[in-house]
Amino acid sequence: MDILLVNPDHGDQNNFPWGCLAVGSYLKNVKNYGVEVLDASVDGEELALETIIQKLSKTKVVGFTSFSSDIPFVKKALDQIKEINPDCLTLIGGPHTSLLPEQTAAYKNADIVMYGDGEDATNKLLEKVLGSDKRISNFDDIPGIVYEKNGEIVKTEHPENVDHFDIDYTLLDKRVQNTLGNYIQMLSGRGCSYRCTFCYVSITSRKWRGFTDGFFSELKNVVDKYNPKTIYFRDEHFFHDKKRIPQLIDFYKKNNFNFKWRATIRAGDVRERYVNQDLLKELEEINCECLKFGIESGSDKILKMLRKGLRVKHTKDVVDLMAKFPKI
Repeated sequence: MDILLVNPDHGDQNNFPWGCLAVGSYLKNVKNYGVEVLDASVDGEELALETIIQKLSKTKVVGFTSFSSDIPFVKKALDQIKEINPDCLTLIGGPHTSLLPEQTAAYKNADIVMYGDGEDATNKLLEKVLGSDKRISNFDDIPGIVYEKNGEIVKTEHPENVDHFDIDYTLLDKRVQNTLGNYIQMLSGRGCSYRCTFCYVSITSRKWRGFTDGFFSELKNVVDKYNPKTIYFRDEHFFHDKKRIPQLIDFYKKNNFNFKWRATIRAGDVRERYVNQDLLKELEEINCECLKFGIESGSDKILKMLRKGLRVKHTKDVVDLMAKFPKI
């Protein structure tokens, strides 16, 4: 095994650890590395720590994804890894490191901190580390990382985006894989072009990036393999691309799909020239069962502070309209 990717415990045994799952799928199926994903949400953090220790003799690299609330677990795991195997390269990515990369990189047992999308950076790190029998100390040529070199914190250039690739759900715990016929998550794009002040995506991802062509082929593959009853399109903003929603409706009908689906949507998308009554009726017809709106507040003052781009009246109009479509 080349790399072990660890997701902290987020309290849901049927969790989809998207950071580890995306990076792991890319490394395994595009770059042909040996990869395992360990999700502490399944059995808890104590058992996850025991598993990490057991696997240390088989891997040179252990990577973590992390929200800020996960840092105590990640720190504890890093300390144990370095105590047992000081030569193991440790990586940390995720929302916390994208917000505070330099601070995270200053911790003694964090070798490399990732910011932004992690696929390309992790691939280049593995190429360097696994291609040498010596301890590597210079990573300046790898984009998207922060690390300490000669007592100074070095931050390299922003990582490049990678082309679409299918998610490998076999990286999930077997018990989670057994539930995919009932419920599965998919990503059809990354990022968000809005700038809500409370959201880390507004800092880490300056624009929305969709996977239109690859998304439809991956959707067909997922349905053929797992035949899920429900799919949740887990994007930050599934309705960003106005052209893609009619394409989805046509694709759903042409393939005689019958799964129910859920997605995120901005209240600002519900307007006469986009998600109107006619389109909502079509969404009902292709089994849309849930649209998730980020309403955030019933106060215009707070909405303005949050830079939400909405007003309370608009939100109320949206709620009144959605009440006419009880299937959603």
